[in-house]
Amino acid sequence: KLEPAPSPRDLLQESSLEAMAETSPLFQDVERQDVERGQESCTDQLKAKVEDQINTILPTDSDKGRAGMLFATCLLMFDGVTDGWVFADLVVCKQWPVLGGALAAVVLIPQILTFSMLYASGMTRWQDAWQVLVFPVLGFATYSCLDLSPTLQQIALAITCVSPVPLVNLAWGWKDGKLPSESGGVWWEVAEGLIEGPCSAILTLYACFLTRSPPSFKFLASIIISFISTSRAADKFNNFGVQRGLWDHVVGSLKQ
Repeated sequence: KLEPAPSPRDLLQESSLEAMAETSPLFQDVERQDVERGQESCTDQLKAKVEDQINTILPTDSDKGRAGMLFATCLLMFDGVTDGWVFADLVVCKQWPVLGGALAAVVLIPQILTFSMLYASGMTRWQDAWQVLVFPVLGFATYSCLDLSPTLQQIALAITCVSPVPLVNLAWGWKDGKLPSESGGVWWEVAEGLIEGPCSAILTLYACFLTRSPPSFKFLASIIISFISTSRAADKFNNFGVQRGLWDHVVGSLKQ
């Protein structure tokens, strides 16, 4: 038996009710909550998949600790290299020794202050001062005392901003996958990110504004690495003493 077709008046009332329902605040709140639940589930699924892959590749906590330390060491070393690269470019190529000296100062002074703090706390020795002084002394002495070509001058100045501290900490904590508390490794990274990172990024951006041209690759790389170092240091300082997985270490800095 066929049902009678709805009248135009019934269709109009039904469409009006649907439009009112869709525009009501309650309907919009429910719809937004459904979307947020869907996004949360996608994020949780992705996190679970990544954690499974990490656990497959790095089955033990020591392996995860070594991977995290290796990533942090590469980031800190690359940050020092890019800062030194910019410092050498400012002094040799652009003939801006004052701005280049300011950049070198904001790179070296946090290292000296961190070493002084750790020494006052009994967490390091005077013999460990070579970690802070070896590359700056070697670079400045080579640049000042030898007659070098412009390329070698840039290399000599670039190494003044590189610190072997991340490599020393990596070797110190590689066996157990974590740094011992007396190493002070976290404070080196915090000083690098929260003091040196923002200052070097500002000075590099200022140099870009002075040239009135798009930043070159070396300037852009230095700025990006400084921002990443700053976010990692802020995340590590904010979660100091909290046990977290490798996923949280990577994603936490991105959230910052």
